[in-house]
Amino acid sequence: MPTLLKNKILDFVDDGCKLETTASKELTCNAFRIKGVLDPVDAQDVSSKSYVDSAVSGSVHRGAGDGLVLNGNDLDVNVDNVSLQITADTVSVKAGGISASSLATNAVSTVKVVDGAITSAKLASGAVANANLANDSLTITAGDGLSGGGATALGASSTIDVDATVLRTNVAQVVSASRTHSNTIFVSDSTDATTATSGSIRTSGGLGVVKDIVCGADISCVNLTTTSDERKKENIETLKKKEAKEVLKKLNPVEFDYKHSGKHSTGLVAQQVKEVLPHLVREDSEGMLSVDYLGLMGYIISALQ
Repeated sequence: MPTLLKNKILDFVDDGCKLETTASKELTCNAFRIKGVLDPVDAQDVSSKSYVDSAVSGSVHRGAGDGLVLNGNDLDVNVDNVSLQITADTVSVKAGGISASSLATNAVSTVKVVDGAITSAKLASGAVANANLANDSLTITAGDGLSGGGATALGASSTIDVDATVLRTNVAQVVSASRTHSNTIFVSDSTDATTATSGSIRTSGGLGVVKDIVCGADISCVNLTTTSDERKKENIETLKKKEAKEVLKKLNPVEFDYKHSGKHSTGLVAQQVKEVLPHLVREDSEGMLSVDYLGLMGYIISALQ
C-alpha cells in the first residue's frame, strides 16, 4: 500500500472513525460526519439529508379531520371556547353550548344521560321542543264533582271546572245552584242542630222530601201539620163515639226515660198500641216501632164529643 494512502487511513482512524474488517463490515464514526455521499442505489446505501427531503417531499399528506385543526406541524382539537372548553385535559360543554339545532334526532337516549345531569337550569329556553319528546303531553282526569281536563301538551294549561250538577260532600260547601245527585249522600260531620241555622246540613230555603223522613232524635219546628186534604183520601167514615172510647180505654199511657238521651217523657208503648191500633204503628228496616200520635186525634175528638 502506498505510504500516502496508509497515512490517510491512519489519520481517519485516529480522528474517531474505525473500519471493521470482521464479517459485519461496519464503518463506525463517533462525532464525525460523512460528507459527499452520492445518490443511493441499493437498500443498504447511505443517503444525504437533501436527498431524503427531496425524495419524500409531497408524498406525505397531513389533514385535519372533523373537530381537528392543523396548526403547522401540530394537530390540535378544534375548540371555539364558546360551546366547548378544555380544562385539565377534559373536554366539557360550556353553558348554552348545545342548542336544539345542535342535537340530531334520537342523539340523546336515556342510557347516555347520567342521573341528575340535566336540570332545568341547564336547559336553554326552547332547547327541547315537545315534538322531540316521546311523551309530549299528559292526561288530566276530572274527579268527582269536576269536569274538563283531558290530554294537555307539556307547557300548556287545562281548565278544571266544578260540575254544577254534582254535590260534593267531602268538604264544606255552599250550594248556590240547583243540582242533582244520583247516589247516596253521607255527611260525616256530627254537628248538632240547635237552631234553624246550625247543624251539619243547613238550607236557607225550604226542604222538599218525596219519601219518609226517619229521625233518630228530636224534631223541633214552629208548626207541624199533616196532609189532610179530602182529595188525598178515600173510604171516609165517621168514627162512633162509643167505639172511640173503647179504643182509648185499651191504650195504656205511660211515663218513661229515653235510653239514648235520658230525657223523661210520657206517651205510649208502640208494641201495646200495635195490639189495639196496628195501622198507627210503623216498623222500620231494623224492626224499631214508632207510633203515629196524630192518628190518635180522631179517636180522642170523637170520644170527647
